[in-house]
Amino acid sequence: MNCPEDLVTVTRWSGQEAAALRLALRRSVLDFAHHLGVAPRTIANWEARGSTLIPTVSCQAILDTALEQATTSERARFVSLGKGTTPLIVVGSSTTVPEHMREASCLLPVDAASRSQAGR
Repeated sequence: MNCPEDLVTVTRWSGQEAAALRLALRRSVLDFAHHLGVAPRTIANWEARGSTLIPTVSCQAILDTALEQATTSERARFVSLGKGTTPLIVVGSSTTVPEHMREASCLLPVDAASRSQAGR
């Protein structure tokens, strides 16, 4: 893949993206919960409800931090696991991504509703 995994962000997390991050980090539910500082039951709930569950804003910030701290290979796995899902994963933005990379296969569209909900 020709995209810069260091620019990966998630505009709005759901249980589906949280599960993909856990798998990309290769952590158990218990270890991932400890890593994030949340209860294992929280992780299990996110994963069970998948794309229908949107974590609280504070939990989304925790997930953002975990993704930012992931290694390049972990972020690449996260992007790979996110392929074919609701397009909430974006790589950079048109103002920060060089012109030659804006058409890369790793750039997924984000609709206006997702952008407005990301700020909640």
